Amino acid sequence: QKEVADGAAAGFFAASKSPDRDAFADMSQAFIPQVWRWYTMADKTVDVTAKTTKMGVLAGSSMEKWLDDNAYTATQKLQNTDALVKMLQTGRVEAVLANEIVFKEALVAGGVAEASFKATQHSDRPLGVYFGKSFLASHPGFLDAFNGQIKSCQ
Repeated sequence: QKEVADGAAAGFFAASKSPDRDAFADMSQAFIPQVWRWYTMADKTVDVTAKTTKMGVLAGSSMEKWLDDNAYTATQKLQNTDALVKMLQTGRVEAVLANEIVFKEALVAGGVAEASFKATQHSDRPLGVYFGKSFLASHPGFLDAFNGQIKSCQ
């Protein structure tokens, strides 16, 4: 993203819409679904809005940034989603904030029943490609042409 902001790269992928990114780049039409969900154990009642709830999140993710920006204080930052599932199952975290597709893939890979968990939608943040404003200024019509090809690729 920094290289795009500096004009050293044309774009970056995959990203959701954000005001910070909009300052130096324009996003294509979104074409990858991304739904963030809170996951808790199905047999537990957890207040995911409580800032002291023990949360699990993928390290380096946008979800980690959101938890940090919103002052969640008891966050475990893990390197993979499989570890998040295990931490939730063992009670080392009370809730996980994760991308729905990635979390479900981890459940399938680990042979874990989806019914063991309760999922509550946090937000819908579809992904696309961000192209730098300087790149787009020197390539008029590129973004419209790119967007025009998305449907044929889906």
